[in-house]
Amino acid sequence: MPVDLDTFKPESAEDFASAIVQVVVGEVKDLWNEAKDTLLSHITALATAVAKTQERLISGVFSEADADYAIHQQELYFNNILLLSEFLPYVLAQRILNGVFTLINAAIKNVTGIDLGFGK
Repeated sequence: MPVDLDTFKPESAEDFASAIVQVVVGEVKDLWNEAKDTLLSHITALATAVAKTQERLISGVFSEADADYAIHQQELYFNNILLLSEFLPYVLAQRILNGVFTLINAAIKNVTGIDLGFGK
């Protein structure tokens, strides 16, 4: 269950830790949900290309050299996708940082009435 920032008033470090874990898990899930369709579509495209290469090699349409070239091109394509996805941990780290300090700011504000402006 997500933390309600408007009412969150932790009474202990354990309350803070539990809420922070909820924020981290939520951010991980959100980023995966945003990225998975794109990543899965590229994985599907790669699998389709590999299957076609294999079929063409079996049927004699491709020579061994043709298949080798095609597979290397598919490797380059997939490497580019992996390079793109290497930024996801940085995006996730920033989202977690923002989420955690938004939570901390909300807790301090809800308990003291003072908005320190963190996480904005």
